[in-house]
Amino acid sequence: MKKTALALAAMLALLAGRGLASGRQGTFEILYGSYTVNDARFAKIYPSSGGIEGLALTAALFFNLDFYLEAKVFSQAGQLTYTKENTKFVLLPFSFGIRWGVPLGILEPFAGAGLDYSSITRRTLSARPSTTRGGRT
Repeated sequence: MKKTALALAAMLALLAGRGLASGRQGTFEILYGSYTVNDARFAKIYPSSGGIEGLALTAALFFNLDFYLEAKVFSQAGQLTYTKENTKFVLLPFSFGIRWGVPLGILEPFAGAGLDYSSITRRTLSARPSTTRGGRT
């Protein structure tokens, strides 16, 4: 119920702001950066840093205020320390919120606030078939 109410509020804000956005519509952004996991146990299995890629969408609301939505992915492969099985780690951070920017030619510094949600999965890529029932392996 809360998710539905939040989605409806966001849609109403976007629709209400269309008339006040003074010709600005939004952006489609390709994101790339470096990400580091600062944990000694993680570094024993996976490379501790690497590239993080993603996409961002913004929609102009009004007075240089934008709604944004971002999705990124950080993935590393490694080998377990005891069994030596191959394993894969995937971090999927999602962000949404609002940001206020100051257009300065091709640059636009901004300040914003939002919420982040991260999904983390680790999968062992075993050569033998799984014997687990009723769940993920």
